[in-house]
Amino acid sequence: MKKRIALIGLLAMTIVLAACSAEEAQELEEVFSKATEASENLDNFAMEVVSEQTFETDAEEGSSPLPTGVPITTTLDSEIQMDPMAFHQTIEMDMMGNTEMEQYYTEEGLFIKPSEQEGWLKAPEEMMEQLNALSSKQQTPVEQLKQVEDYIDEFTMEMEDSNYVLTFSSSGEDVQKMLEDTMSDMLPEGTFPEDMMESVTINSINYEYTIDKESYYPKHMVVDMNMTIEQDGEKVTIDQSMEGSYSKFNEVGEITVPEEVIQNAQEMPDLGQTP
Repeated sequence: MKKRIALIGLLAMTIVLAACSAEEAQELEEVFSKATEASENLDNFAMEVVSEQTFETDAEEGSSPLPTGVPITTTLDSEIQMDPMAFHQTIEMDMMGNTEMEQYYTEEGLFIKPSEQEGWLKAPEEMMEQLNALSSKQQTPVEQLKQVEDYIDEFTMEMEDSNYVLTFSSSGEDVQKMLEDTMSDMLPEGTFPEDMMESVTINSINYEYTIDKESYYPKHMVVDMNMTIEQDGEKVTIDQSMEGSYSKFNEVGEITVPEEVIQNAQEMPDLGQTP
């Protein structure tokens, strides 16, 4: 149950949704097309995402492995290179105490430094294969836009100062299908359980995506979602908010792993290996 909740919660953070009135459709489609084209031509960029999740469960007190009623705040600060895919990022999580992690991902491999670890670790081949399968579907601006291409007629759009602001608010079967399609697209074949979404109900979602009028690059994203997961007679409701901002378009430069990290990193055990 905990593993399933973590997987759904993580992937739900990547959903990008929208909605539009008929009279705005033509202009919105033009904005959408130009934003997609601009993002496709990106070489690199920076992204910061702050998310907060709160879990509520109907399980007996003390029996749930989740920290119910306690907000979990995660901050992801990344610099991302598009081709070949590479990134350098730091992750901070506040869950009744702070934990931090630094990561490099390039063709050299995935290198991880948890806050409690003095040195670096190199991920096993199995983890690299999974990440390679996901990297082409990385939540870059262009991939976010492509995920909602079939839903463009549901956007609403406003112009605020130097920005286009696209918004969406909904619940029910349409949102349910989009989440299922997103997870199926992102996960490597065979890792998405066919019955996973049967246990998930999207109660509500509100989304806002801000695009710069001049460059058509993304500037800001806000997603608020409430969902319920039911399994083995237990219900867990996740209330999640996420706010992301983009910057440093084509200013990051080439991302490489420092030589000292490559030379000194210890190999992590294979995922299926028993101690």
